[in-house]
Amino acid sequence: MGYEVSQSEQPGLEMGQKDAARWHNQPSSPHLPRTQDWLRKQRGRLASRLAMGLISSQSRYALRRDLELQFAPRPAKIPITVRPLCADDLDLLMPQDYPSRSFDEQQEIAWRRSFADTVGSGGYVVIDGRDGRLCYVQWLLGAWQNDLIRRLGGFPRLDEDTALLENAYTPPSHRGLGTMSAAMALIAERAASFGARYVLTFVGTDNVASLKGCQRAGFEVHLIQRRLRMGYGLIDVSLYRKGGVSDAPK
Repeated sequence: MGYEVSQSEQPGLEMGQKDAARWHNQPSSPHLPRTQDWLRKQRGRLASRLAMGLISSQSRYALRRDLELQFAPRPAKIPITVRPLCADDLDLLMPQDYPSRSFDEQQEIAWRRSFADTVGSGGYVVIDGRDGRLCYVQWLLGAWQNDLIRRLGGFPRLDEDTALLENAYTPPSHRGLGTMSAAMALIAERAASFGARYVLTFVGTDNVASLKGCQRAGFEVHLIQRRLRMGYGLIDVSLYRKGGVSDAPK
């Protein structure tokens, strides 16, 4: 499967920031929560563009799993099950108003919720079998969503037999339990239900921990991506070259 240079009309995933404005003295209105949410998103988009600067560069691994190859994933340290994402799940997994959360965590949650708002369907959550709490979320996209994937920016156009697994999040309460790799393996297998043989996922070349987690889920380095964004993200270009096991850090 070969990829050509791709260019997006929009910048990549838009990172939001915690809404600093407080509306203490505003009159009660049914439209106020909607207005607050719109303003929060617009501030996040502006901050995202400014953070990109005039030019920025990012290198990522495109890892791929072949679902036709037998693979036994390493189980998590807790019992888990997978189901499709429901409307109320994000508020349980990633509440937006959490004063004790660090600024970096607040930014991460805003960024991931922005992705969820843009993508909509295709999300899967993982449930902790001990107490029923949600402990992981990730999105699985198919080739019929290529127009959406192009708008996200930074991803190649999918072939008909390929799916994209992206935007994983594990809440702090469940980190270090092997949830990510076990969950990725289970969610990736759902792609077979819509005819995909291959599943792609992307990891920054400097994110060794996530890379190892993906490898434990059956993914291997397939491509190396260099992503260039210029003019505060108005121009977004990705270059790809073939990769392999030897490209991954030891």
